[in-house]
Amino acid sequence: MITYAWTIKDLSRREATGAVIEVSWQCVATDEYDGVTYTETMADISKYYPDVNSPDFVAYADLTESDVLSWLDTDSIEARLQVRLENAIGGKRASGLPW
Repeated sequence: MITYAWTIKDLSRREATGAVIEVSWQCVATDEYDGVTYTETMADISKYYPDVNSPDFVAYADLTESDVLSWLDTDSIEARLQVRLENAIGGKRASGLPW
């Protein structure tokens, strides 16, 4: 069974409004197959253009990690990591150095 570990690494915001404009994130997917643990990682920065006048706006000081995670397309990212793991487990993809 694949497990996903999400981490919000950093937030960039507008100081005047408390509007978050960038989220630096990482997701680590781990699966075990035949006693071997496989791990795949994705990390990126997602940009946002929040409307500070929206009733849904949450200022930086009031944010929780779960608020920020809800902004990300976690299902899509996890699906991509699942494919990577399946390819690694199935022998379709390998990594390392020849020396």
